[in-house]
Amino acid sequence: MPFPFTDLKNSKVLPVLVLNALPGDDCIVCMVTTQPSQSQFAVSISPSNTKNAAVRPGTIRLDRIVTCEDRVLFKKIDELEPGKLQEVLTAAKTIFD
Repeated sequence: MPFPFTDLKNSKVLPVLVLNALPGDDCIVCMVTTQPSQSQFAVSISPSNTKNAAVRPGTIRLDRIVTCEDRVLFKKIDELEPGKLQEVLTAAKTIFD
């Protein structure tokens, strides 16, 4: 999806992780990147963390969360394995602690 930069003036097409599908046509997503991050809200992923191993090694950036309409999502690439998904959701909750 076209993920907005923090200045909201530009965007870049990036993969995202859908954290939650909201009622209606909206969903909450976070950025996924191949760039490493030192952020305490970053979770590393690898193909072994997904059901179909269709992703490259990367970082889920939980400090980059956006609400968007589901129509702006291009396609589903893969799904996280349950253990990695739980790790991501636990880390997401720490942002608000």
